[in-house]
Amino acid sequence: MAKMIFVLQRRAGLTREQALAQWSGEQHVAIVGKLPGLTRYIQNHVDSAPAEPVCDGIGELWFATDDLMNEALNSPEMTAAVQDAKRFLDMDRTGMILVQEKILVGLSALTPRPAGCMRVIGRLVITLTVILLTRAGRQASTSRTPPRSSSGAARHVALPSPRGQRTQHTDQP
Repeated sequence: MAKMIFVLQRRAGLTREQALAQWSGEQHVAIVGKLPGLTRYIQNHVDSAPAEPVCDGIGELWFATDDLMNEALNSPEMTAAVQDAKRFLDMDRTGMILVQEKILVGLSALTPRPAGCMRVIGRLVITLTVILLTRAGRQASTSRTPPRSSSGAARHVALPSPRGQRTQHTDQP
């Protein structure tokens, strides 16, 4: 997965809130959303920091491959996105870096590779199937046809209810 990260600095004369509102507004999001090959667009808005924040936001643009990312960088859609960003960003202070994400801690770091992933998914399917069948069996046990006497008449049978209480159940032919 290839990723572009933008470290955003607001244009002079705008508050952080104003700049972030423009950045997350329909106009800019629609333009960025047209980038060829874009698979994910994340905006990280600065809420607070121990001191004056070093930036106002961090943007992430994700692409499946480096080639798709390079295509997007050189596209007319990227030119349009940069032009639109000039409304609310100081382009001389805003920076861009190209990165390869490497997850070291977290759930994604522990995700098995494709072959192992299929084993995990298979186990989950089996587990869910057992749970659903067990629940269905419990529900079915409360609606079973009670045993018949030799004459064919229904007998009263105490069956467990879903909450473990005993209930009387009669099924007439």
